[in-house]
Amino acid sequence: MSSLRPPEKQSRVAKNELSGGENGSPSLPPTDWMDLLASLREATSSMNDSTQCPELIGLDTRESDRFFMVEFLKHLTEVSQTVTLYALALRCARDGQGNLNKNGEVGDELSQRDKNVILNTRRALRFALSCLSFGRTYDEIKSNESGNDHHKGQTNVTAIIQEEAIIADHCLMHRPLCQLISEQNADRKCRLLAARLLSNLVTSNAKTAAVLAADVDCSPSESIVTKRMLNAMELSNTNSNKNDNAEECSELTWIDMISAAAKAGDRETIAAISAALHNCIASLEAGYRDEKKEGSEDDGTKEKGPSLCFPFASSVASDSALVCNMLRHMLPADSIRSSIESSNAKQRMTADENNSNDTSNGDGGESHGCADAATEWISLVIERLCGMGLLPEMYRSAGGSSRTIDDNTEQDSAADDEIRMIMVTPEQVVLLNCVWRSVEEQMHPSNMKTTESSSSPRHPLGGGGGDDAVMANFRFLAGEVESIRSGLHFTGDTGCSSQTKMTKDFNERYDGETVCAQDAYMTMLEILATSLSQDGHDSKNPLSASNICIVPKIRECLGRETPLLTSALLDLGQLVDDLSTKNRGKKARELSMASEEQRLVIGLVRLMGNLCFRCRYNQDLIRITEVPVSKDVADSMTINKNSNGNEKAEADASSPRGNNIKTARNGLHIILSCTSFSYGCFTLREWALVAIRNILEDNDENRDVVAQLEAQNAVNTPELQKMGVKVDLDKRGKVHVVH
Repeated sequence: MSSLRPPEKQSRVAKNELSGGENGSPSLPPTDWMDLLASLREATSSMNDSTQCPELIGLDTRESDRFFMVEFLKHLTEVSQTVTLYALALRCARDGQGNLNKNGEVGDELSQRDKNVILNTRRALRFALSCLSFGRTYDEIKSNESGNDHHKGQTNVTAIIQEEAIIADHCLMHRPLCQLISEQNADRKCRLLAARLLSNLVTSNAKTAAVLAADVDCSPSESIVTKRMLNAMELSNTNSNKNDNAEECSELTWIDMISAAAKAGDRETIAAISAALHNCIASLEAGYRDEKKEGSEDDGTKEKGPSLCFPFASSVASDSALVCNMLRHMLPADSIRSSIESSNAKQRMTADENNSNDTSNGDGGESHGCADAATEWISLVIERLCGMGLLPEMYRSAGGSSRTIDDNTEQDSAADDEIRMIMVTPEQVVLLNCVWRSVEEQMHPSNMKTTESSSSPRHPLGGGGGDDAVMANFRFLAGEVESIRSGLHFTGDTGCSSQTKMTKDFNERYDGETVCAQDAYMTMLEILATSLSQDGHDSKNPLSASNICIVPKIRECLGRETPLLTSALLDLGQLVDDLSTKNRGKKARELSMASEEQRLVIGLVRLMGNLCFRCRYNQDLIRITEVPVSKDVADSMTINKNSNGNEKAEADASSPRGNNIKTARNGLHIILSCTSFSYGCFTLREWALVAIRNILEDNDENRDVVAQLEAQNAVNTPELQKMGVKVDLDKRGKVHVVH
């Protein structure tokens, strides 16, 4: 890798160019970009025609490549200089030394020379983008034709252009591009073209991606942040402003680029910047895997974690400012505001309709129509990092994590543990929902099919980091579920069993914290349930060739080493009891469940069913785990027993079962009870049947428990009492109707 030119040298060159203009305005380079662009498009068209005509294939094709190398590649340095001039002009205008208007765009108050600077920059950027579109693979290019040693052995025109633009000492185009994108008063079109060019320069090229990753930091240093805050408060020393500005301009960061585009309301540029970040990470990952294939298989990299194998990706995932910045710009601000207003209006109109059978999947009123290109590219960045095993780092960076990756001690105080245990930030909720949608899409059977020519699919939760990374991600999610759950208590006091309250100092917290914690809990359940949905045993399934086959080990690990399954059973038992109390006396078709309750019960049932699939340990754990009956349900059952007469009550008390009816139930009873709420929750019966099937498969003990089930109590509903009908249950479990 060539050494980078110091930023001071670039600035000095640009200042020399600036001094040639009148009134401090930049002087124009002599390059005619319009003519060059026309010639380039003509050469590209000629190349395309030659591939379609057999008589032109051969020397003519190679000559067109040589013509491109000689005539167009040399102008990349001029593109870099043109962009540098405009970036410096913007900086001068920001300091009050230039003539560009506030927005850095072409305006009537600008001189013709200043207008031409902006227009010339646009044309230069379009020319550079067109050069990259010329790229075509060919057999060989001799080193003496290009005149640079780092082109030796290259077989792709695009790769040569990329390396000429970024690695060559006389160009270093990525620096002025980043400077231009970071200027808040830059021309909108120039910023967008610069961001797109930056993205294309690092696409499928590990060399250029390595230079960009080394030269552009994730976020500003603490000293720069401090100086910016002092400048904003006008407390800085004016004599040192020039030195501070020079230091600030020499520091290029992804945060500054995204923030500048966001403040300008330019979602297209945010998408292009996110694409550049994604392509940089993807290129470095591909380069690492290529080097690993070429090297020895037993080089010790198997024991390395994602942070050692992918240092740049790890630095991105661990940078709190960058991760939070991307998550906050996931959706357009105007769309979020309109969605919130629409949701609030809907809640006011339907405040008394909570008993409707809502079959939504718990998206929280999110409007899918407001997603744009920026949403897609930010999601791809998160998906890429998650696939590399960096979900724990991203979750902690989003703020408020309950645990650290090496937290094996109990040094923190109980108060600090409680705060971290309960706190979930909105950024973490956005991150989890993005990961869930990615996992749901990738784990769908239609998207997991591979052909002989394609690579084996990897698990979306860390598959790129190896089996150890996948296992670490599942342990992390299971630990976070338990941490959040311990700070939440499901209750039916408000009339909706999925509503939550915080333990101890819940009343001192605002409702948004509760909603975030509840949503994070349910989303993590859905991520785990969906991620465990693959078999991994089928030899005919292409997934068996990838790290998807580690799923059976993960199931047993989560059952043995974490309280995930036991906690899910307890929460499901509480939810079933609350629903039974709320719907007491109603007909089956009148059963009601809120959308949050439907989402929670389905998530819990799915998780337990997938955890027990062909896992004997988890199947047995379902059977031996006792789930206590809630007080309301126990009182109701006692009243129904006593309503059948004292003699019946005494007989029940003397029976072998006695009063154990309050506590003698296990996970099997709970999951079987879920089938009775099918009218209130669409697909709940089907998910419960799948879970029961997985729990009973090849497990005779569980089958015996189900076979021995019998009616324990007769429920006399208000409707039966009005009709003068009484239902009785004898010792054999037979039902008798008494008028």
